[in-house]
Amino acid sequence: MKPLNTNAPKHADTPITRLKLKDQLAANPYKALALLESILLCFVATAILLFAAHIMGITDTFKSNVLYGGTLGACIGRTYSMYRDAALAEWHVASRISPVALQKAMLALKYSETSEGVYYPKKRMFTPFHRCVSERITLTVLDGDTRFTGPHHKLKALSAMQLADEPETPVSDSTPPRV
Repeated sequence: MKPLNTNAPKHADTPITRLKLKDQLAANPYKALALLESILLCFVATAILLFAAHIMGITDTFKSNVLYGGTLGACIGRTYSMYRDAALAEWHVASRISPVALQKAMLALKYSETSEGVYYPKKRMFTPFHRCVSERITLTVLDGDTRFTGPHHKLKALSAMQLADEPETPVSDSTPPRV
């Protein structure tokens, strides 16, 4: 597995960067098998639906061209979704992250913490049968900087949330003035 880039610029948040396809597959080779599994599942479900339509008399013949065209369209859409929208990405944050704000943000994204610094979605993203490594969001702290790795669209949503420590408001013991 190729290590992710840990040379983040100091004192500045970097944009979210997608890993190249070969780096995504090197980090998670099972993601390619999840794509094949998803395409096969689409093919079988469409074939069953078209066969049932033929048996019930909705269509006069088995529509194999619909089966192949639909499967090809699903293959293209799923590939784009998995390797572009949900591409494995990394994001460096130079500021301090509030644990409470991070927990609220992860709950808003429907992620839960399975171990320290590792968050998995409550619903599987790529295939209904198993979880891929690139579904998870991992949090790594290096020299005061924080690095997130995970699906691009989830990191983008996370970056839009307020994660920095909020300044503490002093508590005053004074009573309000009487009028």
